[in-house]
Amino acid sequence: MQSQSSLGGERRTQNNVVYLPEELIIEILLRLPVKSLLRFKRVCNSWLSLISDGN
Repeated sequence: MQSQSSLGGERRTQNNVVYLPEELIIEILLRLPVKSLLRFKRVCNSWLSLISDGN
């Protein structure tokens, strides 16, 4: 799958799936309440890994 650059630093694949940098996802998750984070751990394995990491 080839990725294309777009404005704002996000990349889109040919299937129009938006890729967000891990640092941006972490910044967003840090601002959310714990209850939401517990639900979001089920979204995908990479989110589970980010949320479960103690750093």
